[in-house]
Formats: sequence, C-alpha cells, structure tokens
Amino acid sequence: MQKQINNSIVALEKIIGRFPVALLAGTVLELLAMLYTPPQWQPIFHGETFSKMSEAPWVLSSESWVQYRILSPILGYLIFLRGNNFVWFMLLIAVGFLSLIYLLARKKNLQPLEAIGISALMSFSTPLLFLLHFPGYTDLTTYIFILLLMMYHQKKTLCYLLFGVALFNHEIILFLVPWLVFLLNENKFAAKKYFL
Repeated sequence: MQKQINNSIVALEKIIGRFPVALLAGTVLELLAMLYTPPQWQPIFHGETFSKMSEAPWVLSSESWVQYRILSPILGYLIFLRGNNFVWFMLLIAVGFLSLIYLLARKKNLQPLEAIGISALMSFSTPLLFLLHFPGYTDLTTYIFILLLMMYHQKKTLCYLLFGVALFNHEIILFLVPWLVFLLNENKFAAKKYFL
C-alpha cells in the first residue's frame, strides 16, 4: 500500500511538477493543523504590531522595538495583505514553510510519504501552531530562510544574500553564523578549529 501511494505521488510529481505537489501537501497539512488548533483571525500582541507595520512598513517608529523587522510587513504590503489581512499573509508563509520542508526532504531522496511525514511533524509543532494561536507573528519567515540556506548551502553567494535579507525579518538569525562559517568554509578542518 505504501509503495503504491509513493508511486502515485511520484507520478503526480511528474505530471504537474514537484513544487505544485509540495504546495498541495503544505496546504492540506496546514488545514489539518487548523482542525487541531483552530486559528485566531485577529492579530494579537506582537502580531498586532506587525499587522500595523504592514500598512506602512517604510515608516519607522522609535516607539516600536520591532521597527527593523520589516521584511514580512513589506512583503504583506506588496501583495496587498495589509493590516488585519496580514494574518492571511502569514498563513500563506506557513504553507510555504511546510512546502519547503517537503521539497528539502525530496531533495534528500526521501520517499514522498516520508517527506509528507516530516512536513506533518512540523505542521503539528510549535512553529506553526504558535502562528495559528498568535496570528501575525513573523517567525515562520525566518524559518523559511533557514530552510533555504539548508537547501542551497553549496551556493555561497546565494547563502550570503539569503542571510542578509533574513536579518531584516529577525535578528535572531545571527545565531546561524557559526553554522554558516562551518558550512560555507571549503576547508572544514580550519572551520572546526574555531567552532568545535
């Protein structure tokens, strides 16, 4: 049975492409997570701050201590999911997050059901459930950048670019600096000397 399902998903990937299948899996898993944790539809706490920022992300305010975390509000602004609709933007980001997990697993040559299983584990874990309970938080955008860094670690310039852009979503990404130095350093032994 498992082999038949895997073969069916592989056939579907060949017909419509791996990315659309990943989006479909991410959407279904997010909907299942919403059944497990019914989402809030009004932004609260910092989500409210980010939602307000999405209305005018270019206006920095010294009263807001998250004023430099502008990437997600800018993206929400650009696709017209501003203000209270910013919640919908972050739900789209959640689908993207789950889809990227599927794609990364498939890139590592895991079977489709294994990739869906790994994505399902993340759909019922804190990153996604937190977003459903506290809408408007932008942490999942940072996690997307971490996944992209993992997927494209062979391309140094792209990794530096992704890392630089991710800093505008949350400065916590700085914790990846030792990992990036080790990963992107061609001489792994020299990197080990400094970080292990």
